[in-house]
Amino acid sequence: MDFFRERARWRGGRTSQKDFARFLEISLGSCFELETQLRIANKRKYSSQLNFDELLKNIISLQKRIFGLRKKVLSK
Repeated sequence: MDFFRERARWRGGRTSQKDFARFLEISLGSCFELETQLRIANKRKYSSQLNFDELLKNIISLQKRIFGLRKKVLSK
């Protein structure tokens, strides 16, 4: 829920580029936490390897996109 509220604030022009970059930094940290939890769940065999591989691929893709967007925002 916070993501959508913050995104709406940024799109509405009520925050600076620096604020949005900070939000993306926090989002990236959350993605890394999620990756850690996923790896723990996989190690404990809470899901199939196929499911783990697909989820991990998606999380890493999201991390790359957030990192790229943050880099673009900071370069402006």
